[in-house]
Amino acid sequence: MTPMILQNEAGLTSASQPESTARAYWICQALGWGGYVAILLLMSLIYNDGKGSLAHRLLITAIILSVAVMIGLILTHSWRKFIQRRGWVARTGGLPVLRLMAGILVLTVIQMSVVTLAYVVVYSLTMHDVIDSFHGGMPWVFVGWLGIYTVWTVIYVATVSRRHTRRMEIEKLQLELHVKDAELRALQAQVNPHFFFNSLNSIRALIYQDAQAAAEVIDRLASMMRYSLQSGRIDTVPLAQELKAVHDYLAIEKIRFEDRLLLSESVDPQLEGMALPPMILQTLVENAVKYGVELSMEPCELRISAQRHGEQMQLSVSNQGRLREVAGSTKVGVRNASKRLALLFGANAGVDLFERDGWVTARLSLPCQLLAA
Repeated sequence: MTPMILQNEAGLTSASQPESTARAYWICQALGWGGYVAILLLMSLIYNDGKGSLAHRLLITAIILSVAVMIGLILTHSWRKFIQRRGWVARTGGLPVLRLMAGILVLTVIQMSVVTLAYVVVYSLTMHDVIDSFHGGMPWVFVGWLGIYTVWTVIYVATVSRRHTRRMEIEKLQLELHVKDAELRALQAQVNPHFFFNSLNSIRALIYQDAQAAAEVIDRLASMMRYSLQSGRIDTVPLAQELKAVHDYLAIEKIRFEDRLLLSESVDPQLEGMALPPMILQTLVENAVKYGVELSMEPCELRISAQRHGEQMQLSVSNQGRLREVAGSTKVGVRNASKRLALLFGANAGVDLFERDGWVTARLSLPCQLLAA
């Protein structure tokens, strides 16, 4: 009698395991009505009015219960279908309580009519004075059936409402994920044109001066273009792959700046398989070159560090200079990196930009997550 609700019972379409959920619904129906039959048979065994043998009473009770259960199954299943078609549970204006109460009353009247008819037919064929006693107990029988259909409806509506709420929450989360994914792709699209514009500037500066160097730059750029195109379709890459792209970029800029660009690197080898957003480290390196090396007439050192601190991986890109010189220029890159980290890792990741002892440092902090092969 207790309903097991399918995932699409709130008026939502769902194709996941329809057979198993339908089977579960009927199992619950059978258990509920079976429990009702067991209770009534037990009461028939306990209650003895002295009229007829035990076998005779059980036979009559079984016949009447069979009719009652058959009608009950038909009515509850039809009631369930009616609620589904009307979409009462999924409606935004709340449950139509009065209509549900009216439906319960109609079900009770139909059930009472059929069961009363069954009593009349069965007892008229076997006993003569039982109908009078049954007539005296009809109000209690009516209250009993009213309670049964009320409980059935409350359980059904509560279960459907809970499933509907869960389904809406899942759909809301899926929508948020789609929005975040679209935003992440848009941020990645902002990175790529910026990088390629700077690289093309390097090629333009070299092409009339050193053809061999220009060819090397083009090879490096082609390698990075492949990486960029591939990374635009994925959310994370291993640190080792990102570092290779950074090395290609710095090799291009090394040809351009020659001895003015100095590089030192400290990377924990155990972190090379850790996941991070593609092109995010390269963006910070590009900013450091543009606003550190490019603005300095003297040799300018660039430091790249990747270290583990507890469960966090910290990636640092430092360049010699002062933060006030780039305060209005690096905000886009840092803000981009911060948004991408937030979309992927939430509050567990972030970006810091600070100056200390003549060094400007952009530091990424994100969870240590090994990228699956």
